[in-house]
Amino acid sequence: MDNFFINGIHIFFNFCLMVSIIFLPPFYICQSLRVYIPRYCWLIYAIIYFISVNINYIFETLIFILYFYCIFRFIFKNDRPTSFFYSSYIVLSYDTIHRFFQSILNRLLNFDEIYTYFFDRFIMIRFIEYTIPLVLLILLFNLINLDFEIVKMKAFKNYVYVGNFIFSFMLLSITIWTLILQSNLSVIKIFGPTVALAHFVLFLFLAQYMKSQQRIYEANLEVIRREEENRNLNKFVDKLGDLYEDLRGIRHDFASIISSLEPAIQEKNIDEVSIIYKEVLIKMNRNLQKNEYSAFNLKNIEDLAIRNMLAQSILEAEQYDIQFNCYVSGHISQVNVPMLEMIQILSIMLTNSIESAIISKKPLIEVALYRDKSIVTIVIKNSRNPISLDKRTIWEVGVSSKGEGRGIGLYNLRRLVNRHDNLTLETQIDYDSFTHILKIM
Repeated sequence: MDNFFINGIHIFFNFCLMVSIIFLPPFYICQSLRVYIPRYCWLIYAIIYFISVNINYIFETLIFILYFYCIFRFIFKNDRPTSFFYSSYIVLSYDTIHRFFQSILNRLLNFDEIYTYFFDRFIMIRFIEYTIPLVLLILLFNLINLDFEIVKMKAFKNYVYVGNFIFSFMLLSITIWTLILQSNLSVIKIFGPTVALAHFVLFLFLAQYMKSQQRIYEANLEVIRREEENRNLNKFVDKLGDLYEDLRGIRHDFASIISSLEPAIQEKNIDEVSIIYKEVLIKMNRNLQKNEYSAFNLKNIEDLAIRNMLAQSILEAEQYDIQFNCYVSGHISQVNVPMLEMIQILSIMLTNSIESAIISKKPLIEVALYRDKSIVTIVIKNSRNPISLDKRTIWEVGVSSKGEGRGIGLYNLRRLVNRHDNLTLETQIDYDSFTHILKIM
């Protein structure tokens, strides 16, 4: 009975180690790159893993790349070049380090003898063999810190093509080298470390190349942002001149209204007071509700990404005759979200609001920002056509109330928000309005 219990624990321990070998490397890589693959895909991955390790070893790397390619292409709806880059980066980043580490061990140690003498510890040895390269990969990723979202940008496509060419060469080289090993295992100790090192160095070169291009892209994006900020600033300066003329007219009209109201009040002429109210005061109040006056609230926002996106949306709303009301309570300081991602999040939310408000009966967008202790809350509410929407499905790819070929924005919005632990997003769907509540902690 005791032996049965010990054997059971041993089997369970080996099973846990095996699961760690299968899932830990690709799962960590996806998490570090902020790629969140559905759970059922990992179950399929485990099945594919057990199949691939029991067939010809030549096709193992290719099978894994093909599987992740299908995930990015058909589940995440990425284009073909981006899908191949993502899948190759995930598989080859670990594969090159593991092959290099394994080739060194094969040169230093006789693994056949180790597995013979320590067969009961076979899984443990394999776990160490797979874990040390993962630790090295963690250190490498922390140094490189490549942003996968930038790879999707159109301006980055040429660099993706370069990366895919290098990945294709690496995959072909690895396949040919595996064929050579099958026919002559003795060459692994002679040339194994050199070939594995060449693949590893090639991957390092590619990763560093993509990182340098990412820095250049971000620098260019910052230049574009500043140019856009200057253009918006010039537009606001022009508007300030117009608003100054409006205020001069309002000041003159206000003095005239007071002069007109005084005798009417003294004579208790309610009819005349009513006429002044309807024909003058209501018109003056309507003029004071112009979109331009909402822009004055933006001076209380310190975060450039938030301020510039709101300024741009106010100008865009004016072009489409959408009433845009912006309320800022207190001072909004810099938020703890990277500028590029904050721009992407607000761009999706505000663009969706404008597109939805345009086709509504009374186009209206209302934005409110306020700080409660350390939490900044951004509320964006827009009018919409009273079309039935399911709150549970609007986040899926392809679901949209604006026609076919749409429905990517909210899906990407949720992915961007889920990448940060300090962001929460609530959604409220009413009969004729749609509200997003973004909280930044």
